[in-house]
Amino acid sequence: MFLSQEADQFQLPVNETGFTREELEELLSFLESNEPVSPNSGSEGSTRAVYSPDERKKRRMKSNRESARRSRWRKRMHLENITDEVNRLSVENQQLKNRLSTVINRITLYGEKMNR
Repeated sequence: MFLSQEADQFQLPVNETGFTREELEELLSFLESNEPVSPNSGSEGSTRAVYSPDERKKRRMKSNRESARRSRWRKRMHLENITDEVNRLSVENQQLKNRLSTVINRITLYGEKMNR
């Protein structure tokens, strides 16, 4: 099926999708299977996996770790963007101060020439 070929073509970071690699692989295998899709999630013939409480806890913990990792990455990117902005604005501020100083000096010199 073409989905597996497309999945092989893209080397996207799994973390940006919100799904773990295992969840994506499970989803792709489900989509590639020829089993009919039931509109009722609890009906007979459902292909949804049933996990033990321990397995659900492990999956949830893993999912939470991935979510926390993505959150830390977003926070780090935000901090880098803010830091870049602060640096850019500091340079711009210094340039404006220099220009203001130059204008004040010219005005002062012009005023002294006029008073002579």
